[in-house]
Amino acid sequence: MIRHLAILSALVAPLYAAEIEVAGLKFKAADGWKAAEEARPMSAGSLVKEGEPKLEAIFYHFPGGQGGSVEANLARWQGQFAPEPAPTLEKETVKAGEKEIVIATITGTYKGSTMRPEPVPLENHVTLAAIVPGPQGNVFIRLNAPKDAAGKVKAEFKALAASPYPAK
Repeated sequence: MIRHLAILSALVAPLYAAEIEVAGLKFKAADGWKAAEEARPMSAGSLVKEGEPKLEAIFYHFPGGQGGSVEANLARWQGQFAPEPAPTLEKETVKAGEKEIVIATITGTYKGSTMRPEPVPLENHVTLAAIVPGPQGNVFIRLNAPKDAAGKVKAEFKALAASPYPAK
């Protein structure tokens, strides 16, 4: 009986949304996302969505405010794109309870980051990024993808960024 429950649980678990805990907050992803098997260097973990292409929302937290200001991060992320053609930056603030979450969409030719091993340059690429204030400092979420793929998950990304609740 226990073996059957374990098998059933393994089959049903992927149907439910994944959660990740970072810096005193829990984030809940939409159906179809799951926890990554391995964390990337310097990250607090990530959630992945299988498909073509495979998408990964990577979470970062740097204790003691070491992650930098919102504007410094937006400038750094935009600097990861080639200057020609000039990348576009769309910035919005989403209210989630008492939190004001900054969400950025940067589009252009991605030239890379020391944290990401993709072949570069990647034309017509997007970085979706969020900065979420939390009790232990800001949590940064990033997803890099081709423009079409990013457009398909942008609403899910925004919902993920606005989903945190206190971890207990």
